[in-house]
Amino acid sequence: MHNNTDFNYETEISKTAGAIHRELTNKYNKIFAKGKLAMSHIIVLELIYEKKHSTMTELAKLLNLTMSATTAIIDKMVELKLVGRARSEKDRRVVEVSLTKKGTTTATKVLNNRLETVKEMFFVLTELEKQQYLKFLRKIYSGIQERV
Repeated sequence: MHNNTDFNYETEISKTAGAIHRELTNKYNKIFAKGKLAMSHIIVLELIYEKKHSTMTELAKLLNLTMSATTAIIDKMVELKLVGRARSEKDRRVVEVSLTKKGTTTATKVLNNRLETVKEMFFVLTELEKQQYLKFLRKIYSGIQERV
């Protein structure tokens, strides 16, 4: 335990979590970006990979972005041949987005890299510590979802 009365756990957690996030973002950028992919593209790749396809409206909601911002991201990904767009056969107003073969390969690479990164990060923890950490993360995530 920390005995200093000036110590603030929330501040320290915020600083440490921010530092970890920056390190992970830098690692992803070095591996995948090479000047082409932004973190938003990586996130979209993962979202579509999990769902197999998505509509532009669904993506905008999941990303918490405007439709125009989402369109700009998807335009760049179409240009990079990572995704394709098509009008829904059921409702021509709906635009569906799916991964191309290159997009699927890239998404698989991203997910595999994330798994390797997590393994690298957590090698310092014991099995019990990993279990406890996962329990805490799930509890925090559950609390966040309940507040939204």
